[in-house]
Order: sequence, then structure tokens, then C-alpha cells
Amino acid sequence: MTNHLRRLATLVAALVAAAVLAGGAGAAEPPTQPAMDTAARLALADAARQRQTPAEVATARALTTQGDRAYRRGDYGKAYAAYSSAYPNSPLPYAYVMASDAHWRAVARTHAAARKKGGKRCEQVGSDRLAGDLAQSLEQELDFGLALAAHDAAHDGDRAFLDSPLAIRAGGIATCLRDLTQRLRAGGPRCDDTRAIEHCLGDPLPVGGG
Repeated sequence: MTNHLRRLATLVAALVAAAVLAGGAGAAEPPTQPAMDTAARLALADAARQRQTPAEVATARALTTQGDRAYRRGDYGKAYAAYSSAYPNSPLPYAYVMASDAHWRAVARTHAAARKKGGKRCEQVGSDRLAGDLAQSLEQELDFGLALAAHDAAHDGDRAFLDSPLAIRAGGIATCLRDLTQRLRAGGPRCDDTRAIEHCLGDPLPVGGG
């Protein structure tokens, strides 16, 4: 078994253990994606960094570079694939943040193209499902990436990424998407939900801060 597979197996075991503890011994159906608080995930990230090899760090850096190239081209689907493949190799705050951003730009672009093709001024998207997807993306990637950057700054004194224009803008995007998630769960907007996402995202981020 490779070092990467060992790390993944360890992470899966930790997630399963967290689910059992959260659900109790008599839980009938533990969640398929158990929720973990940020502190626990930060601890796992620290542990993963202690075990990671130079090759894994190099792979993560190479993947973020690939993601940056695709992002600059506006190929957000490929950018997401690269960024989201980077952080399992090495927990880079930049990769988490950019994965979330690229994902939602790809989603917004797909729905915009569908509106244009169908000649629709309004395209309804299931608000409950979209709210759930947004909440999960924020928790798993965007918010966690920013939390990891703050964690690194507090422990290592390295604020280069946390104070960068990219991270500052990403924080604003996170706030806007969080507000949109709450409005979706409250029942609105029912029309052009993905346009609201486009509004939150704004112009593409200034990539290259990994």
C-alpha cells in the first residue's frame, strides 16, 4: 500500500470513528458523510502534514499549478478537478479555497448556458438541494480553507496567504454564499438562484497564491 493510500485509509477510519461517537452505539444509520467540527479537521490536517512525503507535497503543488492554468482559461471544471485532487496529497488552504470557487463558477456557467439555449429569463433550481450543496461546499472547502489559513498563521506566523487579496475576496464570497444559503432555506429566491451565486462570485479570483 502506498503512503498516499495509507493516509486516505487513516482519514477514512478517523471519519468513521467520529461518526460512531456522534451517533452513539445504537445509531441505526450513521451519516454517509459524518460532520466534523473545524477543530477536529484542523487536527487531521496537521497530522496529515506530519506524515506527508516530499513527493506528495510536490504533487499537490503541481496540481494547484494545473488548476491555476485551467482557471485562467475559464475552464472551471478542469480547474476544480485539479484543485480538489491537490489537497488530499497535502492540505493546502489555497487548494481548498480555489476548489470551491472553481466548482461554483462551473455550476453557474452551466446554468447560464442552459438559460441562453432555452431562451429562459428565469431558471428555477431546487432551493433546498442548492442550499444543501452550498452549505456542504462552504463547510468542506471554502470555509475550511480559510480556517486552515488562519490556523497556519496563528501557529507558524505565515500570513502571506491569509492576508492576500485572493483570500480577502474569498472571505467576502463565503459571507455572500452563506447569506444566500440562509435565504434559500427560508424559501427564496425561487428564480435565478444560480444568478445569485454569480453575483456572490463576482470576477474571477487573482490566482497564483498557493
